[in-house]
Amino acid sequence: MNVLEQKIFDKIVQRTDIDASTLSGFTENTPLFGKDAAGGLSMNLDSVDALELNVLLYDEWGIELDITDMAQFKTIKIIADYVRPYEEKLHG
Repeated sequence: MNVLEQKIFDKIVQRTDIDASTLSGFTENTPLFGKDAAGGLSMNLDSVDALELNVLLYDEWGIELDITDMAQFKTIKIIADYVRPYEEKLHG
């Protein structure tokens, strides 16, 4: 993971109280919600966690999204690609 992806990963783990040790092998392309196609590793977030993610995006980057927009954020990489312009604007 690059620096921004790692930052997002760490913040999601912190906000959702996930035990990071259970995520060995997690990458920027690992699914956040449900299971991956092969039934393997996932952060296994649920709808409450999606709300936490929504609040995280607002608190950290000032991004306001409708909760229904959260379905597009399936991986850390997708989130990082979306927030990168906001991160660069806020933190150079």
